[in-house]
Amino acid sequence: MASDWPFRSLAEISLNFDTQRKPIKESERVAGPFPYYGASGIVDHVKDFLFDGDYLLIAEDGENLRTRNTPIAFRAKGKFWVNNHAHIIQGNEYASTRFLLYAILATDISPYLTGAVMPKLTQGNLKKIEFLCPPLEVQEEIVGVLGALDDRIENLRQTNSTLQDIAAALFKSWFVDFDNVPQKIMQESRLGLIPKAWSVTSLEEHVNAERGLSYKGSGLTEAGVGVPMHNLNSVLEFGGYKYAGIKHYKSEYKEKHQIVNGDIIVANTEQGHEHKLIGFPAIVPSCYPSGIYSHHLYRVRLKPNSPLTRDWLYHCLMTPSLREQVISCANGSTVNMLRADGLKIPCFALPPKELCAKFDAIAVKLRMKAETNVEKIETLTALRDTLLPRLISGKLRIPEAKQIVEEAS
Repeated sequence: MASDWPFRSLAEISLNFDTQRKPIKESERVAGPFPYYGASGIVDHVKDFLFDGDYLLIAEDGENLRTRNTPIAFRAKGKFWVNNHAHIIQGNEYASTRFLLYAILATDISPYLTGAVMPKLTQGNLKKIEFLCPPLEVQEEIVGVLGALDDRIENLRQTNSTLQDIAAALFKSWFVDFDNVPQKIMQESRLGLIPKAWSVTSLEEHVNAERGLSYKGSGLTEAGVGVPMHNLNSVLEFGGYKYAGIKHYKSEYKEKHQIVNGDIIVANTEQGHEHKLIGFPAIVPSCYPSGIYSHHLYRVRLKPNSPLTRDWLYHCLMTPSLREQVISCANGSTVNMLRADGLKIPCFALPPKELCAKFDAIAVKLRMKAETNVEKIETLTALRDTLLPRLISGKLRIPEAKQIVEEAS
């Protein structure tokens, strides 16, 4: 019975490894295969590791500790490095590491935070956090229910990554390596060797790029009131659409800044000079049939007479050769900005219209499958987030939870 579960502090039911953390300055990091974790997840990959096993990382600082727009706790498995912005713990004989993950996610940690400007969860306060601690066998059942949902969510995410990789590999084969060209009959061009039936063209001949406007102030809302507003956070690092980044706007806006599903958006700014975001594209998904976009984005649409297709253009913008040309038009001392020329000057090899359409037929199906998977992810995530506090508090019995999950399958 839940009434028999004791309250225990995190200090009683976990092992802390904060003393083994070690930050590496960005300028001193050497690229490698091992994840480098910070307060909100992986921030880089490095050549060495500090930990090897199954651990729980908990954010030590950052505004997300208050807003919780992304999880404040997450698992790190295998070999990895951690900086000093995330606490690192494991369960002990009283609690499993994965149970601690769900317990932290279900707990209001606001009383344990310090810092008026920048929230901070000190190690001392972390250890004071208390929650109900059921017997290990009950923890295992709770983890089984919630973990099954998380595993399904992760499988769908991996599937989407594979779908993206398939489309990217096909584009590279057909339009970069020219594997589909019979006997590879080539000609010289200013871009090097290209198929004889192809020509060199520029983005300006095929697209119209319109920069958004700074919509902010009282019209901006996080509560879903108003029209969807796509912004810099709507583009994933290294390209693709980021659903979690959407905002909403409830005041007046200019008609020319309207955007519809299927439009391409391109990030036109970022802090620093790493080029991890600037110039990368995303396609607005079907779940946002209309909306607006901010000044941190360009809306890119094909001209009526262009033989290109939307998905072909998206994958073209993702290729390293075109990206180099795009980001060469970015400048700025503190904030990097992409000039309009970045979506005009860059050149590429123009394929036959029929081949472009053939690729599009495949790429669109893959993208729509990925969008369907995102809808499934959102449904499963909402179910998990509903069950989580009820299971951790003992208000929902395990058999009932299993039945709910079964019915949702």
